[in-house]
Order: sequence, then C-alpha cells, then structure tokens
Amino acid sequence: MDKGFFSCKNVCDMLSDEKIKKFIISIPFTSSFARQQIASERKDIDKVQNTIVINGESMRAITKVRTWDKEHKAFTYIYYSAKKASQRREELYAHVAILREEAEENPAKYIGSAE
Repeated sequence: MDKGFFSCKNVCDMLSDEKIKKFIISIPFTSSFARQQIASERKDIDKVQNTIVINGESMRAITKVRTWDKEHKAFTYIYYSAKKASQRREELYAHVAILREEAEENPAKYIGSAE
C-alpha cells in the first residue's frame, strides 16, 4: 500500500484482523513512528555490511523487528542512498554559496531585509 493509506488506526486495524496475515505499507516521514525508526538507525546505517546492490547501484538497508503497540510487532525496512544524500548535500552547498556571493556583492540589500 502507498503512503496515502497509512494512518495509525489503519495499521492497528490490519494488525488486529485475523484474516490479514501480512502487509507492506510505506510510512510517510511525517509519522512519528517513521521518524523514530530513522533516528535510531541514522548513525549506523552507512556501513558496508548494510549495503545491497541492485542493477549495479548500491544503497544501505536495515531490517528490524520493532514494537508497534502493546500487542503487535512490525518489521521495519529502512533504506538510505548515500549517492542521493551526497547529491542533495552538494545542491545545498551550491545554493548557500550562491546566496553568500550575492550577499557579499550587495550587502545592503540583505542587511536591511534581515531587520
């Protein structure tokens, strides 16, 4: 299922339904559960032992069983693309460098707008 179907209530309902044995759902980053899972793996995921290669492209992935609620556990699959992270960092640095250049060329324009 896609992120649009995700809500804590929907997941709890599916976990409690005896007819539903397994399901996979993408969780949006706005979810506190997703943010907690990512935060718990952030510093450790970028390691060789977490690398998977698909069609010649590598990424990092971790699978763990986590507590969903008092009654249920859930498998979590966390993926990290070092290549994409590096690309985004370079884009951010380039943007900041351009802004810095503009501010250095015309400081009056930016000093007056900060107040």
